[in-house]
Amino acid sequence: MVGDPLGQVESRMAEQVVAIAESRSVETLGHAVSLAIEQRTGSPAIGLYLFKDACPALLFSSHVDEGMLDLYQSGLWRSDPILNHVTATGCCGDGETLVGRDNWQHSLTFRAISQWGFHYNLGGPIRSGDMIVGVLYTAREQEYFSYTASDRLCMDLVCRASSLAISSLINFGALCGLEMPPPTKPAREYSPPATEFLPPRLADVAIGICRGQTNKEIAREIGISDQTVKDHLAILCRRFGAHNRTRLAAQLATRLFAL
Repeated sequence: MVGDPLGQVESRMAEQVVAIAESRSVETLGHAVSLAIEQRTGSPAIGLYLFKDACPALLFSSHVDEGMLDLYQSGLWRSDPILNHVTATGCCGDGETLVGRDNWQHSLTFRAISQWGFHYNLGGPIRSGDMIVGVLYTAREQEYFSYTASDRLCMDLVCRASSLAISSLINFGALCGLEMPPPTKPAREYSPPATEFLPPRLADVAIGICRGQTNKEIAREIGISDQTVKDHLAILCRRFGAHNRTRLAAQLATRLFAL
């Protein structure tokens, strides 16, 4: 019997989303995020930061030179367009788009990351409840290979799944040793642009489905009624042509990662 390549890809994507959302340690989360982003963008480089005294403090990094991390921590973050965009809008963004293609290679950010072989960077918000508590970055080395709308969609999904994991780690006291105080800046209400793939509530329900949660568990976690979860589930099934929750989880991961 010939295997189903598409089905195998869908399953792998769904497994990556679930692995991120269900991570119960910083190291497990970091490696799961790095793997998922590499699958979509070709680069495993990530930096995960949580805010401490209104400043980003490194929680986990992978495939990033210590010198680059030190440069960012020493004050580069203060003029980082991605960080400003993420905390102001609650949306993902890449440096080139925010600065402008014509200005990108003349920007401070480009000059900084290019010292370590990177040409583009991308970031998104990490949330706990209705607060932005951190930021997730990635960067790629390929020249003339800008981030696309689908890359930003992938980052958005990874950030949502990572936010669930970080919220669980905070609730379980797993980050107490890091002395992370409550975030100092609330997120604005999330209003995704027209290019975003799913509205935020549908995306939250989708991640819950990927995690294998029941309707009641999803409703309790994101603060909506059981009936609203059922309504969102029906919308998602129609949109993705899925006839059960397992197939829906695979379809969601595939569409969001591989647009």
